[in-house]
Amino acid sequence: MNGVGLKNLRDAGCEDLVDFRGDYSHKILPELHCSRVTLDFAYVDSTKLFDVVLVDVYYIIRMLWFAEF
Repeated sequence: MNGVGLKNLRDAGCEDLVDFRGDYSHKILPELHCSRVTLDFAYVDSTKLFDVVLVDVYYIIRMLWFAEF
């Protein structure tokens, strides 16, 4: 939507609360996991293809679990 979501975050003063990555989730999530990133919350606007969603769920769960230890 031409960056309107990021603009709204900026206008609301919440831009620093969001780590926006403008690439495919199946590329970004493994990189984040290898960097030992932990998550409290994740929103992924991804494709509905089963294999891609499965990869997303795998990595998000692992990064959420790391936050517990």
